[in-house]
Amino acid sequence: MRTWNDLSTLVHEAGHHLQEQAHGVLSLFIQQNESKLIIAATQLYAGDVDKMSKSEQVAEGFAEFFRLYVLNRAYVDRNYPQLTNAFTLTLEAAAPELKTGLDVVGLQFDGYMQLPSAQVALSSHSPAILAR
Repeated sequence: MRTWNDLSTLVHEAGHHLQEQAHGVLSLFIQQNESKLIIAATQLYAGDVDKMSKSEQVAEGFAEFFRLYVLNRAYVDRNYPQLTNAFTLTLEAAAPELKTGLDVVGLQFDGYMQLPSAQVALSSHSPAILAR
């Protein structure tokens, strides 16, 4: 992670973990949506995905989609509606508790982003720096 409170990177890495542990309907979701996840990787991943293998592109696409699904649901609803709907249905069927938890994290993050800029800026500094 880039900073101690880099939630975006943490959620991206959680997406990688979720994909690596996927089985059943979640694994099927990933397989059935490989082409859409590759498009997401191309559009969202900060690096050059053209030099990656197909499986790496799918992995980065899933991690980036998952990051935005958790932290900016409105964005994926607008830009990836079919993928978002299919993932929501998959979570509701296979892991409703996980979906509820992801929804709560997203709502909390949205609340954080609505704070005044000064509070957001202060919260992005290490507690050790703020104690000086």
